[in-house]
Amino acid sequence: MALVFLLLFLPLSHHSNAMTGCHSDRDKDHRPRVNCTATNLSDVPASIDTTTKVLIFTQNQFSSLTWSSYSHFPELYEIDLSHNAVPEVPLSPGPILPTLGVLRLVGNRIRTLPPHSFRATPGLLELYLDQNILETLDDLSFSGLRLLQILELSQNRISVLPPLMFRSLPAIETLVLEQNHIRTMPDQWFSAKPEVPYTYLSQNPWACFCKRT
Repeated sequence: MALVFLLLFLPLSHHSNAMTGCHSDRDKDHRPRVNCTATNLSDVPASIDTTTKVLIFTQNQFSSLTWSSYSHFPELYEIDLSHNAVPEVPLSPGPILPTLGVLRLVGNRIRTLPPHSFRATPGLLELYLDQNILETLDDLSFSGLRLLQILELSQNRISVLPPLMFRSLPAIETLVLEQNHIRTMPDQWFSAKPEVPYTYLSQNPWACFCKRT
């Protein structure tokens, strides 16, 4: 009987972490993933395998984003900290997570993005910042993100767009600015990046200055 119990128990222990309530699987591209959704965490559990490439921490109690907490995952590709209480993106003196391709910070409390906010993650391909309380951006908020293809900024409080923001985003293909407080576009805003195939600007209080003839 004891042997049967042991054989039944081993497969379960391989896919779950009883201490944290997290479970392990793989994403659609077969990357090793640990999902810790709604497990009341406030920091990265030390028990997570360092070969993990995708970390899901949605709906937890994270009150900060600390880049060094993820530095011992040498092949980390995605971090999802959506729906936590992160108030800011910390500045970094240089790259800390060079392999990170996707960062999800949806539904946090981020209000500003100062210059060089993402110096720690120069390899980002996708960045999700929707449903925060962003009020202002800087021309250099996204500097260094030369590979970034998707930038999601919908459902914030942005009222003014930085006139030179696109100079930092030569690879951008999808820009989402829906449901903000934007009234006007800066002159020649798309001149640095005339082709952005998917640009979403609806549900903003646009001011029309069209002349009547």
